[in-house]
Amino acid sequence: DTRCLKEGEIIVISAEVKLRHNRQYFAACDPTLDVGHMICPSASIMVKKGGVTTLVDWDVTQITSQWAVDGWNVMSGRVKINAAMADAESLAVFVARERNHVMPVLNNFNVRITSGNVCDQMVTNRNFDSGWESWNFMGGVLPLILDKNGGDGQRKSIKISNRKKWFHGIGQYLDTGCLTEGDIILITGTFRLTTSNGVTFNCNPAIRRVHPDACPIIGLKYSRGKNILYTEIAHTVGPYKTDQWNKFYGVFTTTNAVYRARSLWLYVNRAYADIDIIIDDLSVTPITRGSSTIQAMGDDTAFGYPKCDQVIRNNDGSSGKSIFWLADEDGIIDVAPLGFKSDKRYVFHHKNRNQWYFSMLQVIDRTCFPVGSKWKAEASFYLYGDVKPYDAWECDKRCNNETPAEARAKCNKPSGSCPWMAIHFEDGPKEKPRKYVHLANRIDYTIPWDKSQLNKFEQEFIITKDMMEYEKWSVAILGPNAHINIAMTDLSLRPITHVV
Repeated sequence: DTRCLKEGEIIVISAEVKLRHNRQYFAACDPTLDVGHMICPSASIMVKKGGVTTLVDWDVTQITSQWAVDGWNVMSGRVKINAAMADAESLAVFVARERNHVMPVLNNFNVRITSGNVCDQMVTNRNFDSGWESWNFMGGVLPLILDKNGGDGQRKSIKISNRKKWFHGIGQYLDTGCLTEGDIILITGTFRLTTSNGVTFNCNPAIRRVHPDACPIIGLKYSRGKNILYTEIAHTVGPYKTDQWNKFYGVFTTTNAVYRARSLWLYVNRAYADIDIIIDDLSVTPITRGSSTIQAMGDDTAFGYPKCDQVIRNNDGSSGKSIFWLADEDGIIDVAPLGFKSDKRYVFHHKNRNQWYFSMLQVIDRTCFPVGSKWKAEASFYLYGDVKPYDAWECDKRCNNETPAEARAKCNKPSGSCPWMAIHFEDGPKEKPRKYVHLANRIDYTIPWDKSQLNKFEQEFIITKDMMEYEKWSVAILGPNAHINIAMTDLSLRPITHVV
């Protein structure tokens, strides 16, 4: 009855579903797929006025757990009533997407309308007060409920044990109807780590890859056509505290691919094999891009909110935390005083760099970069050795590839290159590899590096159409010789012009 529809309210659809083959056996499907033979059924909405279809909103619902062939599977979702729906003469909910020779069997099909904001919290059973209800295992792990051992000392938490692979963890499907393109998502949680025999374990928040010292992450698994993509949306807030509850924190902008994904699987994993992960208080909350502050990491600091006039978050170390900064290959990212003269500012230190290309990086918001816009990158660097007495290091600006050939020929190779930046582009078309745009320091290379103070870096670049084919963007700092530590502060990435 379209008289029940008011713009801005929410239509909530839920049902139990099985798939029956015409040969009378129950069939399987894969909830992560949005195309192909194993796609699962979904409920969609068709709107008509004057006998003409004015809107079809496909895949309003999704399967909310891993598919059980012989059991009932929950299909649910929601959509905000727009002007076309509110003005419709008829609105129909229909179930489709099942493959040939298979039909859906439905039970407890419900359509209701609510005016409350049902998307304020997207994680179901976020404190594990209902055990592992709504959560599923990844890799056959065995979760154990720990009473009165949660992040606040009172709630329940969940322990993921018997982890034989780094990707073993837990996850749940999120409601895709809660997100629109450009939404800002705040992700938080608390966790502790122990070995399989209960000994506290120390991890390195900077490590980006599978590694014995890697910390756990919160990620999203979603589909783009036939491709399955994985995006890390929250990381450990460093420095890590071995004997305490540590925090997950992330701020994520909903891309077009995430918005259009048929399913969103939220997961926690990537601590190394045989490391138990104890989790509590997981939260995924859409927030408004216009908000001025975010309460972050248990304090009142506005932290990590994406701003297109300065896309680098946590850019100077003054927070005392290394969140948003990762090591692309290996190393440690510390936050400590600069380390010379009377300058006591806290800055970032990238240590344990065993190769020149070991970089520290930060994922940046690609939605801030229209094609043709021109940008300026700036930073300040200081270099020092990685063994005592940690002497200041003098690099040679002539060693960078972008300097004129006659100058580069005079490069003092033992001194090596000075720091430079690079923009990394990942998760592009399947046939295209990762793309890199290297940014050398444009400040006069004839001015020697001054090892007694911070040295300025700056460069400009323009956004091209081919960059927009990639889903994940990051800015990296690399270049100096192996075993040279990089101290960095005041990094900025700002638009000069939005369109040139």
